[in-house]
Amino acid sequence: MVVDMVGLDGDDFTLRYDDATQYLQVIDDHTGEIVDQRLLQETSEIQIVGTEFDDTLTVDLANFVLPLDISFAGGGGNDSLSVINGSFESATYNATAFGAGSIGLFDGAANEVISYTDVESVDDQTQASTRAFENATGAGQLIRVTDDAVPGDDFIIVDSGGTDAFSSIRLQTPAGQLRILAGDGGDIIQLDDLAAALDIQGGPGSDTLLGLDQATDWNIDGADTG
Repeated sequence: MVVDMVGLDGDDFTLRYDDATQYLQVIDDHTGEIVDQRLLQETSEIQIVGTEFDDTLTVDLANFVLPLDISFAGGGGNDSLSVINGSFESATYNATAFGAGSIGLFDGAANEVISYTDVESVDDQTQASTRAFENATGAGQLIRVTDDAVPGDDFIIVDSGGTDAFSSIRLQTPAGQLRILAGDGGDIIQLDDLAAALDIQGGPGSDTLLGLDQATDWNIDGADTG
């Protein structure tokens, strides 16, 4: 199932599953109209293709029957991908390049991977006990963990600090742990927010950890560990 966004100034679509009819539906958020729909049993893959303007795809996982191969090619403009509803044991964010990567949501057999290209920002509003961000660009990057600046909403942002190394990812603070996998190369991990329990794994290369500009206890218990 391939659905093209054709709006002259961009489109905002929602992908959802209608449990009553067992149809996967793509909805135009502005008009409420069904752009396309297919029976679930006849669908194994869904690709949404954006315009040359600003597009938004929202994937609503309420009542979704997983897994399903979902991808969003944003195209030009400033595009965003949002994932709403659903509760999972763990969530992973794999950043391969600016605008490209995938979201993995895992909970036993109910697993889902959503891939994206040419998407500047990702907003994951699902719930997950643990979350992990992986720098899979193959190069050293600045990885910043910061608050989303909305008081009391319990969301944080993982981004590249304005370097355009990978898409910004807004996610709900996990109940458990946020793991940062820095990957290859000399990375800088900058912590502007410590709302989540963090597990930081530098990987190969000479990595640097920058903490908050405030009184902080640093406990070093071995070479490159603490």
